[in-house]
Amino acid sequence: MDNYEKLFELIRWLLVLIPIGGTTRISYCILKAHMDDDNAQYKTRAKNVIYFVVIAESLVGLLHVLMDYYFVM
Repeated sequence: MDNYEKLFELIRWLLVLIPIGGTTRISYCILKAHMDDDNAQYKTRAKNVIYFVVIAESLVGLLHVLMDYYFVM
């Protein structure tokens, strides 16, 4: 397995793990917001996680497209 195949495998795993981790974190923040009196902090954290997931998925997808375009014959 050469370096490009390892990189493609890493990209595939990131495309799976980022939404799973983001969903888990958002669920945790929403659960804590319902249980805590200071729920504005957890709502802000959940919103920031949503931003992170969208940006990370976009960047990893763009990286995948660029790798396909430049390194796959």
